[in-house]
This record gives sequence, structure tokens and C-alpha cells, in this order.
Amino acid sequence: MKTFKKLTNYVSYPVTGLELTKYITMSQTRHPIVYDLFGVIGHRGDLFSGHYYAVTKNNLDQCWYLFDDDAVQKVTVEDCLTPDAFILFYQKRFAAFYKQPL
Repeated sequence: MKTFKKLTNYVSYPVTGLELTKYITMSQTRHPIVYDLFGVIGHRGDLFSGHYYAVTKNNLDQCWYLFDDDAVQKVTVEDCLTPDAFILFYQKRFAAFYKQPL
């Protein structure tokens, strides 16, 4: 009989500066293709039960917020960097941001 277990290994992922230019085969862009993290879906619990939550960055105030059922609270970016991360959401940088150092 097979047994199933939720993997809880921490996988390192960047908050800013996910550089993907070298993976684009037909890239004819003058700018690098760079993405920044803006959201994480996390899951606490085991494979068969648990709880989902979201941590997202607000573009207006540049702060991170934890959405957990009906509770919302301001958190730090470190709260995104967890082995509970299940789905990561990245946003492509606009050309205006390329002048800033990566």
C-alpha cells in the first residue's frame, strides 16, 4: 500500500530580480526579462487537511499583507519565505524599472 506525505522542504525563491532572460529562446528585447514576487499562496497542515492563506504585496503602499480567512494583517516580506509556499505569483518589471540596479 502506498503512503502519501506532504513535502515540507524549503525551496529558495527570490522576492525581487527573478532573471529569466537566458531562458527565453526568441528574446529580441533590449531589456532583461525580470520578475518580482507579489503574492504567495501557502498551505499549513498535512496532505489531507490543513488551511490555505495568502500573502500579497500592495502596490500602493509597497507593504506585504497576510490574508487568513476574515483576518488581514500587515507582515514583513520574510513571511513570504516559508516552506508552506504552494503557489508563487510574479509580475514582470516595466522598462522604467530597468534603470535601477537589479
